[in-house]
Amino acid sequence: MSTLPNKSLDFFIFDSHKKKVLNWKIRFNIIEGNCSRTYLFTQILKIKSNSQRLESCQHFIR
Repeated sequence: MSTLPNKSLDFFIFDSHKKKVLNWKIRFNIIEGNCSRTYLFTQILKIKSNSQRLESCQHFIR
């Protein structure tokens, strides 16, 4: 996976000279990376939420 220098993405999108750095393959990789991170983040939140529900239900089981 390729990475861009540590700058804002806006710097590359809106600068007329830097815009050429972002070919479609790099743009696709950025979108794909954001989607996969978002998916993983939502999965982690679901796991934490389910864990909290289980902990609260154990109070009633005892």
